[in-house]
Amino acid sequence: MFNQITLVGTVYKDAELRYIPTGTAVTDFIMTVTERWEGEDGGANERSVRFRVTAWGGLAEDNAPYLVAGRRLLIVGAFEEPRAWMDEMGDAHALMEVRAQRIVPVGDEAENNEFQRVVIVGNLGRDPELRYTPDGTAVTDFSMATNEVWSDRESGERQERTVWFRVTVWRRQAETVSQYLAKGRQALVTGRMENASAYIGRGGEARGSLEVTATRIRFIGGRGDAVAGGTGANVPAVYNGPAAEDDDEIPF
Repeated sequence: MFNQITLVGTVYKDAELRYIPTGTAVTDFIMTVTERWEGEDGGANERSVRFRVTAWGGLAEDNAPYLVAGRRLLIVGAFEEPRAWMDEMGDAHALMEVRAQRIVPVGDEAENNEFQRVVIVGNLGRDPELRYTPDGTAVTDFSMATNEVWSDRESGERQERTVWFRVTVWRRQAETVSQYLAKGRQALVTGRMENASAYIGRGGEARGSLEVTATRIRFIGGRGDAVAGGTGANVPAVYNGPAAEDDDEIPF
């Protein structure tokens, strides 16, 4: 299971290259992705999404000259847990954290072609919740966990990271997801990230939620007989991998 983000955007301000006590280089910077599209009514739409990107080692050193305000980059990386904090007024804020795996400078011709796409493979933490908007459009939400396991380069110790996402899917696909997916099932989701949502946790701390609008969902696993809706159609079998057994483990 994994998560991956690909984005083309603009560096918000100059990054600072630094070294941790072990001598490893590290840098972090804010990337802004401005997406433009034509709405169903023919009108122009625009929105900006911000990501905090961290690069390590040779990747940070090799790309340091390009990490300046206004420079456009292509980033391929993976999500960390969102960074969340509380301001002086007690309001919660959150920012999406990306660990860069690849950085490529792009030309100015990419100015009007900024984009971002996320691919995640994981297990559902809760059953999907189907609802309908006032105009009758179907929309389904569910939570998904992605797990990553690796060995630390210096200590050799086994490390594990779980990142949670809240996925929203619309229209006919929303009804299909509601019918065939359930807590513990595995799926592959392709979509786009929304701005990270911030909220106050049960302990009063600031927390962040990674929000994905799905454009495509693929059920993963074997195939078996469906029982939902009594259709008798074939759908993927239940995946027996790890999933949250207690709803308290889900951060939203």
